[in-house]
Amino acid sequence: MIETIDLSIIVGYFVFVLAIGFLFRKQVTGIAEYFRGGGKILWWMTGSSVFITTFSAWTFTGAAGKAYEDGFPVIVIFIGNALGYYVCARFLAAKFRQTRVDTPLEAYKKRYGRLNEQFSLWISFLANQLPGGLTLVAVSIFVSAIFGWELQATIVVTGLTVLTVTLTGGAWAVIASDFMQAMLIVAITVVAGFYAVTVMGGVTPIVEQFPTGNILVGNGINYLSIFALWIVATLIQRLHDINNLYISVRFLAAKDSRHAKRAALLASCLFGLASLIWFLPPMVSAIVYPDLGSMYPNLNNPSEAAYLAFVDHLMPTGMLGLLVAAMFAATMSSMDSSLNAGSAMIVKCVYKPFLRPVASEREYLIAGRVATLALGLTQIFIAVMLAGIEGASLFELMLGFLGLFGLPLAIPAIMCFMFRKTPDWSAWSTVLFGFLVSFLVANYFNGQWFSEQFGLELTDRETSDMNMVLTYAAHLTLTVSWFLVSTRFYRPLSPARQSEVDEFYNDLDTTVESVPGSTATDRMQCRRLGLMTAGFGVFVCSLMFASSGDNKYAVFLTCGGILVIIGATLLRAGRDPRLAMDGSKEVVVDDV
Repeated sequence: MIETIDLSIIVGYFVFVLAIGFLFRKQVTGIAEYFRGGGKILWWMTGSSVFITTFSAWTFTGAAGKAYEDGFPVIVIFIGNALGYYVCARFLAAKFRQTRVDTPLEAYKKRYGRLNEQFSLWISFLANQLPGGLTLVAVSIFVSAIFGWELQATIVVTGLTVLTVTLTGGAWAVIASDFMQAMLIVAITVVAGFYAVTVMGGVTPIVEQFPTGNILVGNGINYLSIFALWIVATLIQRLHDINNLYISVRFLAAKDSRHAKRAALLASCLFGLASLIWFLPPMVSAIVYPDLGSMYPNLNNPSEAAYLAFVDHLMPTGMLGLLVAAMFAATMSSMDSSLNAGSAMIVKCVYKPFLRPVASEREYLIAGRVATLALGLTQIFIAVMLAGIEGASLFELMLGFLGLFGLPLAIPAIMCFMFRKTPDWSAWSTVLFGFLVSFLVANYFNGQWFSEQFGLELTDRETSDMNMVLTYAAHLTLTVSWFLVSTRFYRPLSPARQSEVDEFYNDLDTTVESVPGSTATDRMQCRRLGLMTAGFGVFVCSLMFASSGDNKYAVFLTCGGILVIIGATLLRAGRDPRLAMDGSKEVVVDDV
């Protein structure tokens, strides 16, 4: 049951998030600053934002439930994220920044033309708008079921908080709040992971006492070959999700090419850390609390409360409030990123080219904020409507619908970095062909079809795994082949189009270099985020005096201490230009 200290933590967290929007409001002087921070944001902010945007609230619920039920297999997702961002750091992060645009679709237009830009705009807009509402309602349903809060009120308060931060400070506030949220999640998962090992007396007892027959494979696996294919498909899925032009939105904010690379590498390291320690608490819950259904009868899938059960029952009071704050943090990071990216697409791809080609920077900024407001209210409305419909099948239907779009959209957004001579129609035709492939696999050539063709008796888990394997196998063979065949029909483009394509590739091949040294904007980022992070760390440390339970001093001092150390490091860098967190120890350079 949630206590006063937990509520105080949650309220305090929301206050800190709103304060970040207020602190960065003056940085927004035009649409470039509103949509991507003017391309001035340092690697540690950018990388943290990339990490937390990928680290959704599902990690604490659905992924924790998988760890509770099956053990180690869920770690493949985190390894895939770490691998994906490492590949991004090596090959694409710098190129993302070198597109020199405010939105990914502007670069997409240069490569494939206006028709493809508009085609992708409306499809991706639909595919991006729905997850915002879905994520908001999913975490709100979970929290309200656990704590008895009114569902609609939870949705509205969370949604309006995110909307306020995004409206106030644009990309500056979004990425800054993402940084603090990421550090909070890192602190909680590190402390909870080590606490889990302490409770069980080491990692070996966790492995030996885990209820499932095979902790490396989990339940419901009769054919190890299918499990191996699922691992391959999952890694491919994470690689393509992370390394396509659409994902470049956060890297566009990086200070230069070098900072973009470091941001991707930081995200890779954070996911590598998470893969080592994150899954331990829900696995301990599987040992200590084998019947979560009786503990959380209001949940449709009680195993999703595995992480919460560990924190609520085994850790000192107050940690539950921090966990809920972390869940809200993951939700808000996904929502604020989609709001900022969505409003950028509306202004740069619709309002400016078609409605007001010639207008002041102030007008475009107002249009961006209006678009943000409209999108935010729409996502809140979608969440409230979804919350009023009973049954989990709706969410499964939504996730299936979104899965239909993901890979087909990503393929031309990946291929544009590898193939320079393709007809413009190769992009939209590949997406449409990919939709057809997704539809056929989902409805006809799926896991059930596979089991019937080969006479195999697959479990529900193996059938679900084969659905994923067959989907990715079909796209890698058929949809990619469609794109490759289309290159055979390449014909010289018109001079205007060829100029756009040449500009796209010239930009990709030209490094973005910032002036050596620490700028006033760099030091501002260090000071403000250092102050906020250290302040919240002190707040967390002080909770040990209001908490009860074993090891409360060690838990809150460690969790808060991590935040204080990070904040103090940033504050020092903000005061001493030679130590600025921009990777340089050169002379100080004031912003022009």
